[in-house]
Amino acid sequence: MRIGILCFRSYDAYDFKSELRLKEAAEEQGHEATLIQIQNFSLGPDGTLSLEGKKLEAFDGFISRARVIDQVENRLFWIKVLEEKGYKILNGYEALIHCKNKWFATERLRKAGLATLPTWVVEDETTACEMAEKIGYPVVVKAPYGTFGLSVEKAENETQLKAVLWKFWKPDLITPLLLQPLIEEAEGKDLRINVVGDQVVGAIQRTATQGDFRANMELGGSAEAYEPSSELAELALQAVRAFGLDYAGVDLIQTKNGPCVLEVNGNPGFLRITKITGIDVAASIIKLAVSRFQKS
Repeated sequence: MRIGILCFRSYDAYDFKSELRLKEAAEEQGHEATLIQIQNFSLGPDGTLSLEGKKLEAFDGFISRARVIDQVENRLFWIKVLEEKGYKILNGYEALIHCKNKWFATERLRKAGLATLPTWVVEDETTACEMAEKIGYPVVVKAPYGTFGLSVEKAENETQLKAVLWKFWKPDLITPLLLQPLIEEAEGKDLRINVVGDQVVGAIQRTATQGDFRANMELGGSAEAYEPSSELAELALQAVRAFGLDYAGVDLIQTKNGPCVLEVNGNPGFLRITKITGIDVAASIIKLAVSRFQKS
């Protein structure tokens, strides 16, 4: 089977190690895999899709690795084009669009009847301060798009809140922001559960560094292997189904009212989970791809 792995150009020093591991896993299972930089696609006026100036050769399907946090709809354009040309893609356009926008994601989870954090959306300083008073400080402020916890800030009072708002905003660019209560009882811990198809494949518990509330390892947090209960595993599976994703990393947090879904990541990193748990997530993704592509 011939599998294309769609790599999205990043504006930082992202090294595509996860994508390379997917390629290795495909080859270990006897398949051909090609890393494709999406900026090398072009589309002609007659609808011809080309790669590096040549008509796209036959692929059985593609695995998207959509590491994008800006102009998401535009940057996912090539996934949409491939889908319209009949290709099977693991993590398709619509699923990614809805999981990458934190407000869309919260609404999708709420409508699916899944527990998630109460969320207010604001784009005005006065309104934000009024909402924060109703929520009760400290509050968490999130940009609609972001990764590695870099678009998430905490405000302990109104002065801090205003500073955080204008950290995200510019005078000529005001965008909606999300306000949520800080879950202090979580004590800086959350869970990342990797799901592939209809199976939970590896889970870790992450702990923030002292003084931080964000448990992302990219921010210095630590992690250990975790065996989720059947309740948590089912919650993660339901969250992935709510978006129609083929594989994902689901972030859960324990609250005084029970577990909640924080986020569903349609482009999850998996190398650290593999290192911590010994579970080869990439191999599971390739097995799922082969199974789905064979049915096309």
